[in-house]
Amino acid sequence: MTDHRWFELEDPEDFTESERAFAAALRARATSWSAEKASSDLVPSEDGPLIAAVSLSDDVLFEEFGVHFHGDRLVGDRFVCGWDLPEQPSEYGLTAEGTIDELAAASAAWFEKLLSKPVVLYVWLHDNYAYAARYAYADTNETLSQAFYEPYAPDGVKEALIAGGHVFGQGWLQTVGLPPATLYVRVRGVPEDGQIPAQTRLAEKRGPISGVWYA
Repeated sequence: MTDHRWFELEDPEDFTESERAFAAALRARATSWSAEKASSDLVPSEDGPLIAAVSLSDDVLFEEFGVHFHGDRLVGDRFVCGWDLPEQPSEYGLTAEGTIDELAAASAAWFEKLLSKPVVLYVWLHDNYAYAARYAYADTNETLSQAFYEPYAPDGVKEALIAGGHVFGQGWLQTVGLPPATLYVRVRGVPEDGQIPAQTRLAEKRGPISGVWYA
C-alpha cells in the first residue's frame, strides 16, 4: 500500500462527468501501486481526449506513458513527445472499447504491468567520474533515457562511438556502443541477478548522473 494518491483531480470542474467517473474508477484500482520514483497526471480534454499519464523520474525524467480516454474507447502507449502517442503503436500499445468501468479496468491493468517492470540506472565511470549513464528496463534491457558526458570520458571513447555508428539524430551518442557499465543502481523494483551483466556491480552509494561517485 502507499499514501500516494494516483490520478487526483485538482480542479474537478475542468473535467466532464464521464472523465470524472473514469478518473475515480481508475484511482480506486491504483491504491496498491508502488509510487517509488513515480507520479501521475490527469489532463482535461478541452478539444481532445482526457489524458491519464504516469511519469517515472529519478534525477531526470526517464519515462512517460499513459492513455487517451475518448468516452467509450481509449488508446494507450509510451509517450513520444509531451502527451503525444506514437503514430504507430509500440509493443506496449493498448486499445480498448467499452463502458467507463471496463476502460478503467483495462487501463489499470496496463498501468500496473508497466509499473511492475524493474528499472535500473547503469553508470560508466572513469577516474571515479560518471561519463555516461543509462536508465533501462532491467528485464528487457530496453533503454529509457541515456546521456554521455564527453569531458569525463576516457580519451577516444567518443570517436569510437561515432566510428561504430552509435549515434542517433543530431549527434546523440548511444551508450549501447560502450563496454559493460561499471555500476548499476536499483531505481524501481528488484531485477533478477541474471538480468544484469556479470561485469557490472551494484552501487553501494549513489552519486550524480554526471560527476564524481567515489565508488
